[in-house]
Amino acid sequence: KRRGQYDQTTIVVTSDHGEEFMDHGGYWHGTTLYDEALHVPLFVKLPASRLGGSVLSHPVQSIDLLPSLLSASGLPIPAGVQGQSLWNAHASVFAEESHEGNVLQALRVTHQGSAWKVITANPQSPRGLAPLELYHVQADPHEQLNLAETALDTARATQRALAEEQAGAARGRVTQRALNIAEDSVTLERLRALGYAGGDEEGHAN
Repeated sequence: KRRGQYDQTTIVVTSDHGEEFMDHGGYWHGTTLYDEALHVPLFVKLPASRLGGSVLSHPVQSIDLLPSLLSASGLPIPAGVQGQSLWNAHASVFAEESHEGNVLQALRVTHQGSAWKVITANPQSPRGLAPLELYHVQADPHEQLNLAETALDTARATQRALAEEQAGAARGRVTQRALNIAEDSVTLERLRALGYAGGDEEGHAN
């Protein structure tokens, strides 16, 4: 504001993840896909305060930020960019992670007029998660009552939707490659300070 730039500036405040405080028997983040880890703040201020004061009631995804901000700036969205407009309602919200041996996928989707969330985990995950969890998030927003073995039709329907979403995400996923930074001491130290280098993969970053 002091520099006279505020009115024409786009400002986004968000987070890459939430934190678990014994909500599901643990602390920290990166080993579950419950809402305490996924539901993060998102504040967007557009130039000239367009849409100022608006509050979105529908869930959105972090990958929606790039296409939304490009579109709001009048810039073309490159081919292959995933996500959609933040300001449009989403049919589903997808999340996945692979960390510390926990390979997880989750989908929040509307089924027969109600909001449900399905979570799958690899067998014998280090965190000890059930291979399949299903929550009626409208009635159980804190995801405490797993209905996977009782709401069987819904469990099957949401699993099919999850598989379709997972396939779509895989088609647009960027290619992962290893980068040898063993001789770049400055970059290596920066990565170590962030916790992204060390262990068996020391000297490499994805």
